[in-house]
Parts: sequence; C-alpha cells; structure tokens
Amino acid sequence: MSGIAGGDRILRKDVQPTVDNYERNVLSKFPEYKGYIITGSYNGTDKDDFGDIDLIVTVSTDLDKKEIKRKFADFLQSLPSNVIMPFPTGRAAGKRTYNSGEIITALIKQANNNLTVQVDNMFSLSLEESDFKKTFLNLPANVQGLIIGLVRTAWLEYGNYTLKKLGIPIQPLDENQEYEFVLSSTGLSLRVYTYDENYKETNRQEIWRSRNWNDVLKLFPEERYNFEAGFDSVLSKINFNNPRSKGKLQGLYTSMITVKSGEVGTDKGKQKELSKKKLEDYLNKK
Repeated sequence: MSGIAGGDRILRKDVQPTVDNYERNVLSKFPEYKGYIITGSYNGTDKDDFGDIDLIVTVSTDLDKKEIKRKFADFLQSLPSNVIMPFPTGRAAGKRTYNSGEIITALIKQANNNLTVQVDNMFSLSLEESDFKKTFLNLPANVQGLIIGLVRTAWLEYGNYTLKKLGIPIQPLDENQEYEFVLSSTGLSLRVYTYDENYKETNRQEIWRSRNWNDVLKLFPEERYNFEAGFDSVLSKINFNNPRSKGKLQGLYTSMITVKSGEVGTDKGKQKELSKKKLEDYLNKK
C-alpha cells in the first residue's frame, strides 16, 4: 500500500490509461474543470512504477484556492464509492478524500487491472500557473529544494539588482527590514520582512507575485545555474558572498528534504540523506 490513501503502486504503462478514465468519469463532470497535466516523477525519471499519480488540474473559477478545493472534495464525495473509493488503511481509513496544502487526494481504480492508485489533485487557476507548476514540479525533489533555498538567498546575494531585473519598483526599507524572494509551486513572490532588535520576525508583507518561470531564472546571473542539469551540477555552481546565505540555504533544504517513515532504509531515503550530506560538505568547504 502506498501513500495516505493506501493505494497500490502503478506501472508506467497504466498511468495514462488510468488518467484517461479518471478524466472521463470524474474530472470532466466537475463544472469548473478545464484540463490536466501529469507531473512529478512520471516525467522527471525513468522509473517503471509509481506510488501515486500527480495531476495539475486547471480550473476556471472566481473562487479562491481554498474554496475550489472544498467544492472539488464535496464533488468527489458525491460520486459512487466504486468510482472514488474509501481509503482502506492508515489514519485516514474510511475517508474518500484528504485535503493537504494545495492537494486533494483520492483513491481510484487503475485501468486494465483490479488494483487501485492514489491520485493527488493540485489546482491551478490559469494556464500560466499550470505551466509554472509543471516546470517546477517536474524537477527532481532535491533540485527543487536547492532552487527554493537559492531563491531565498537571491536578495542577500544580489540586492536591488534582482528587483531591477524583474521591473519591481524599489521602495526604501527601514533598518529593521529586508526583502526576501519566496518560491513555491504556486509561484514566485517578494516579501518585506520586519524584525525586532533580537532579529525576531514581527511582520511580513507580500508586495509582488509572478507565475512566470522566467522570472525565477532572472534572479540569478545569466548562465549561473542550469536547473535541468541535476543536483550535482547546480551544487557545484553555488558560491555565496553573504555569510547568512549558507545557513539560510542549508536550513531550508534540511527542513524540506526529509525521510518519511516509509522511506527509511529505501533507496529513496538513502538518496535524500546523501543529498543533504553533499550540500553540507560543499557549503562547509566553501
């Protein structure tokens, strides 16, 4: 059994037929539905089987993410239990949907066999947001972790140069304030953080947001990083000037790349631990 839904693993050859069935029997009947993109390790690796199916589901709606997720969960639970199936095991046993972050999880039947599979529905409110999510989520998890950390260090390293490249008006900051870029699958944002005399955060304000992946690339000097070249290539190009950047990157990466209980002792878990060790060793050398 795999994931919160307790589904079976699915072979690569069965992923697309299963998603076709899911679109025909489920997604197409949701009024706001516009399209889907398969993302995650299905695209980013050559694996033969997967623990779940990751979908970016594009919708057209005036509702915000929280409301459209709730509406979609209610819609799934209105369908027959042989279409959206109860979770058989674990802490969510008996449930038919699970709401986590941006995702609504469900359990469906696989095409061509009697097995089940977990499907994670991540919602996008526009085609631009879908493309952003696809580009980011198709990268390996260890590269995603590096990018998120590097984005958080961009203003420390390059200052207002980053704002000028993105066409963001530069506003004067108080001595206890600083900018910070933040990256997630929902987009790239710029925040102003305010700190007290002990450097404890007292306020944060988002002042800019983009869902254009090219804006992420603009944060760094041209040709500094090729994120599609893999973890080791990106790691070898890191060269910080600000002493705070090292701790910020390492702290964020360590908090993101965690070995889940089901990954202990597996190749996936070992690779996560190896990447954290590589990052720590590299930054210590620098």
